Amino acid sequence: MKLLEAIEKIPDPRMEGKVKHKLSSIIFMTLCAVLSGCECWNDIEDYCKTKKEWLSKHVDLKSGIPSEWTFRRLFTILDPKIIEALLRDNAKEIINKGKKVEQIAIDGKAIRGSKRSKSACLQSVSAWCNENNIVLAEEAVEQKSNEIKAIPILLESLTIRGSTISIDAAGCQKDIVRKIREKGGHYVLGLKKITQNYINQCWNI
Repeated sequence: MKLLEAIEKIPDPRMEGKVKHKLSSIIFMTLCAVLSGCECWNDIEDYCKTKKEWLSKHVDLKSGIPSEWTFRRLFTILDPKIIEALLRDNAKEIINKGKKVEQIAIDGKAIRGSKRSKSACLQSVSAWCNENNIVLAEEAVEQKSNEIKAIPILLESLTIRGSTISIDAAGCQKDIVRKIREKGGHYVLGLKKITQNYINQCWNI
């Protein structure tokens, strides 16, 4: 399993000699739990206890299932960019083995459960592969209005040649259309208000 091979290469940020569970085991279990719909650390612990027999076939569980606090502590010190790169590489592997990518839907979402009393919900822009039912990549944004800046960054990280990119009204920007065309993709944009002048501008890009 290439995902496990990639996880094994991640450096352990914990203090050597004071760890009970292998880093690769914790990360693999967490990914499996989240992809199965778990939304909090307690859910992840319960999932791993339920799936212990299956998980033990892939990772070392000699020390048992970690507590929800062990999962939480690890991911507070682990560089999130490492996990992001891991998931992107895994998505590419799935795509290479799956169906041809005909459509990629780019959309901004508020992350459920992320709102706090002194802060707004976390926002992100993601690229969804319709044929393989998987998120190809994701970019965090500070607020909804920043989607316009995040979409070109997201497009730059994707292979979109021959694919149709669909975006809502947030994507109705000449720079975004130009980026899609430069990378060999097609586009479908949702418009709130359209003028002939805008159509002509997009057509000429």
